[in-house]
Amino acid sequence: MDGLHRICKNKAEIIILVPHFSSCSAFKHLGHQIYFGISSFSIMDVNAPWNEERYNKARFKILKEELRILHRPSKNFEVLNKAVLCLDWFYNLGGRKWKLFWEKFNLYGFEEIVYILEVVK
Repeated sequence: MDGLHRICKNKAEIIILVPHFSSCSAFKHLGHQIYFGISSFSIMDVNAPWNEERYNKARFKILKEELRILHRPSKNFEVLNKAVLCLDWFYNLGGRKWKLFWEKFNLYGFEEIVYILEVVK
């Protein structure tokens, strides 16, 4: 993240799409060594309450953390796509505590998580 922070201009937006830790995709690919969930990037957030606990110099403002049930819509099941979009909307309705609740108690897990970060220099 330090390298990304270094090459980006101030207030640049970075979009990160990764498998959610509850997804089997997070474990299947040999290149996946870190598992992501809500608050994974909070350690680099300039508004985070734990300012002393930092692992690198990169600072970002978290603009969005979005849980997704599926990572891409199915071409064969239009009705399923609409249902999934409604559920995605519901799970992302509230703030961070709402998402943390569903991250913990959703029985089926999430396929993907999307972060939009803003570079702070």
